[in-house]
Amino acid sequence: MSLTAPMRCSTLAEELGEPMIGTLDQRRRWLLLEDDTAWGSHAVRDVLGVHFEAAAKKRGLRVLLVRQRPGPADASRRAFVIDTELAEAVRFSVGDVAALDLAAIDGAPLVELGEPWTEPVFLVCTNGRRDACCALRGRALYAALSSGHGERTWECTHLGGHRFAANMVCLPHGIAYGRATAADGPRLADLYLDGQLDPGLLRGRSAW
Repeated sequence: MSLTAPMRCSTLAEELGEPMIGTLDQRRRWLLLEDDTAWGSHAVRDVLGVHFEAAAKKRGLRVLLVRQRPGPADASRRAFVIDTELAEAVRFSVGDVAALDLAAIDGAPLVELGEPWTEPVFLVCTNGRRDACCALRGRALYAALSSGHGERTWECTHLGGHRFAANMVCLPHGIAYGRATAADGPRLADLYLDGQLDPGLLRGRSAW
């Protein structure tokens, strides 16, 4: 019996110096849905159903579950639709997820979907059931980032590229970073607010 700790994909990718730039899937629009359940390895499918997930993927829509701690006090969920090409966002409330209109979310003008949302949104993947790297690295990044940007910072489900954990996305522009440490988080957020980038940790921009 070996007591050696398993080699994590993020550690191996880092040791190999695997390039990160250009590893982000192109997704112009994002749907973020507040959800405080225990996320499994296929969390979006579990909550919204396999047909919704497949239809969203076919449309090129990025769908993520998001949460903050503590969770919502009532049954109504917050949701955001973000256009990363226009760098614009709207927010609305969802009572029943079955009522979500995927065609409208994908194609309607944002103004028809909810109230304009002008605050930045910082996402950190912490979906440990999908890959342990996102739990081990992502939660430390989330804690550090939320200490200074609490209302703007959200945990999220699988972003893709867990070998680049911890992954962080700055919205509404869809700027994605990988291998971000707890020390990097506040600095990357401040750079984003100042209209700047860190090219050393950059994975890409969602709209491109």
